[in-house]
Amino acid sequence: FEILKPEVAGHLETVDAWLERCAQQGPQPVTDPLVRAVHTMNGAFAMTEVTSLTEVTAPLEGYMKRSLASQRTPGAEGVAVVAAAAAAIRDSIAALERPRPVLPQFSALAAQAAQLRDALPEATVPLALHPEEPEGLMPTPVSMDAPDLQVACRPSSAHDGDVAFVAERLVPSPSAHWVLYVS
Repeated sequence: FEILKPEVAGHLETVDAWLERCAQQGPQPVTDPLVRAVHTMNGAFAMTEVTSLTEVTAPLEGYMKRSLASQRTPGAEGVAVVAAAAAAIRDSIAALERPRPVLPQFSALAAQAAQLRDALPEATVPLALHPEEPEGLMPTPVSMDAPDLQVACRPSSAHDGDVAFVAERLVPSPSAHWVLYVS
């Protein structure tokens, strides 16, 4: 829980910033950082078996991915679901801090997130979640001579009974040609 709480808090900041922009300027398009934040929280809750939240975050993540892929800005209902999901996450984190946590259930919210997700078409191409990386830029090939990796190794006693392997010989081979790609 010591790791989950700060990780979630950091991702909730991203969600809160998006919600704040929506409050000031009306519904905003789903952004890559928003999808990544919800995706990471969904994974964190799945790994820690907080199923009451994954029932919400999984369809919410799908909704956001579909919104991003179809370039459809969520409406007021979508923004409200994101806000309710953020509140549900906070409520659950607070519940987990109690000595005998009883996690709230969010069945209606999960159903609403799933309904929003299912109303959008599935993404037909993988999402490029890092649009800041230039497209079409190929790495530059760099030729390198490489040794033949046929190395005779023998076990050798190291300190305190540890076993290490010592190379007996390294044979360079003129036929070996490797290419290292550097971007």
